[in-house]
Amino acid sequence: MPIPKKIHQIWWQGEEKIPEKFKKWQHSWKKFHPTWEYNLWSDENMHEFVYLHEPEIFGYYSKWPLDASRGDAFRYIVLKHLGGVY
Repeated sequence: MPIPKKIHQIWWQGEEKIPEKFKKWQHSWKKFHPTWEYNLWSDENMHEFVYLHEPEIFGYYSKWPLDASRGDAFRYIVLKHLGGVY
């Protein structure tokens, strides 16, 4: 089964808060993969996604003290449910 043509990236504060110096890399994914679906995940929509798709671990996920821990877990969760690349 081929990998779904979906790209996932995380910016905790949301797209409107990405510094200009990093936007060129964000846009390069879209430029070089124009037929792929692009998803930028914020802290808010990651929490919502985990709550909806993995409710049995949401309590743990939401209480982890480090953003990095939630980000690591979310990468696996989103790829499990939507496929694609991170």
